[in-house]
Amino acid sequence: MGNTSHRVLTVSFAVMFVASSAGISWAIAQTPATPDPALTATAAATATASAAPTLTEYPLPADVEFRFQGQPQQREALIRQSVAAAYNYMRSIGLEDDRGPIAIWVYKDKAQAIRDLQTRYGSDPGARNIISNLQDGHGASHMYGANVIWTGGPGWAAIAGDDWWMQGAAAGYVEVLFQNLAGRLLLSQNGEDPYWMIEGAMMYFSARMMDRTGLFPEYFQASHEKNRWEGRRTTVPLEAIETQYPNRVESVVALGVEYLTSRSGESAFLDYYRGIRRGLSWRDSFKVAFGMTVQQFYDDYRAYRLKNYPVFSNNITGRLVNVQGIMVTDIWLWACPEAPTYDCYPVQAGYVNNAPGAFSVDVPQEKILLAFSTTRHAETIFGYYQRVDSVIPTGVPGSNLTYDYPSQRGTITLDRSKATWLDISSKTPDVNGALSIFVQLPLGLPQ
Repeated sequence: MGNTSHRVLTVSFAVMFVASSAGISWAIAQTPATPDPALTATAAATATASAAPTLTEYPLPADVEFRFQGQPQQREALIRQSVAAAYNYMRSIGLEDDRGPIAIWVYKDKAQAIRDLQTRYGSDPGARNIISNLQDGHGASHMYGANVIWTGGPGWAAIAGDDWWMQGAAAGYVEVLFQNLAGRLLLSQNGEDPYWMIEGAMMYFSARMMDRTGLFPEYFQASHEKNRWEGRRTTVPLEAIETQYPNRVESVVALGVEYLTSRSGESAFLDYYRGIRRGLSWRDSFKVAFGMTVQQFYDDYRAYRLKNYPVFSNNITGRLVNVQGIMVTDIWLWACPEAPTYDCYPVQAGYVNNAPGAFSVDVPQEKILLAFSTTRHAETIFGYYQRVDSVIPTGVPGSNLTYDYPSQRGTITLDRSKATWLDISSKTPDVNGALSIFVQLPLGLPQ
């Protein structure tokens, strides 16, 4: 069984408190108002900075160790900064001491990481399991007191940005910190600890810290939106993710922890792990720290999730290109009914499989309006989808991706009254249960 657990670091990101999820209004999205995006971004950044904990109030403890390989000096400094921010964020919510030691390894070369682990830890079972996970292609792995981050593959290693490495290091720090608070490695194989809390807390707190400390404003919102869309594709309840297998649904566990913090506060997690250290079972410590039984939380979250994250069986997918036919990546797409009964957020073109211009949005079976904006804020919507009778691009031979096989083509109109409402039903004709469209931005609109 070993004394380690592993995870695959996601390439996409996540964020937003459940309590504040009403901040983006689809009602606003249905008006043509288009204030200056730069002013909107400035206002959002100012609001984030005014509430942000300081990054440097507490220097990193001496027993936080870094080992870098293959990283430029500038990135090493950013990774240290992200871990320092995570530490300070934890102090701001009630961490009373450093709870080290914590070793953060950040490597590009898998073979070198394996050799260095063998040299440092010898035949330690935790190190052997980390090595096994790295050999299997996982992007990160940890043991008691140490976390190792690797890209998971040479292709992603070449393009992974600073934010990926920073979030990964912060996530590793949080995960090991919670283990140190608990006084033991957190395990989910035999029900010792719930997997959804282990994974979900790591995802939630690392994304929340990146946003709240000002390192990457709106990072948490982006993570929340990504998780919310993916979470609509599964009905797996949290109680079925107490062990890592057979269910491992990252979006569901992140949203579950987000909801739990909205109910009981972030500092309750520190109390929870302190209870584990005192010898309480995870269920008993949960009740003491969060003020409810595990089953009560499961029932409450299930009701909340059914209302706010309904499972949709259809989606709208496609490609967005500019007037020259080049795929775009900095335009946001809204796909919402006129009066949604759920929180409707946009997706960014290009976020699907990191494919330029590609988008995919889960939708209910009713009439859907597509709107386009320059940010994730509804105030920056500038146009709406309008179908046109024109040549539809030929599908990509050999591709099994729905957005490579459009069944209709459209443009973007400023006049909402001319927009084409998409009638989504179980009989909507297209490939693999999705309606695929090709959209081209006209001259004079954001490109």
